[in-house]
Amino acid sequence: MSSTGAGCGLPDGIRRVLAVLAHPDAESFGLGGLLTLLSGSGVPTAVLRFTHGESSTPHSRHGDLRIVRSGELACAARELGVERVELGGYPDGALDSVPCPGSPRR
Repeated sequence: MSSTGAGCGLPDGIRRVLAVLAHPDAESFGLGGLLTLLSGSGVPTAVLRFTHGESSTPHSRHGDLRIVRSGELACAARELGVERVELGGYPDGALDSVPCPGSPRR
């Protein structure tokens, strides 16, 4: 593994990165450049996405959106150099209704 540092525009000591995301495509549109820079510099990267994207609206895709969007994430991860992807089972479009652990119930 190569070291990170000023030569790559990264601070020294980054050992691994976990990007935590709610929705499909955030790994590409929001963080794609950073994830690629990190993985290309030898930093192991992972993505945790809370939803499968079953409520999204890709107009040109047919089939079970849960499967389609999960496949798109796997493809994006390969392109970005992300080593590990995990999908949560939270409801897409309804994350605001999921209570945070340890928070008082409403």
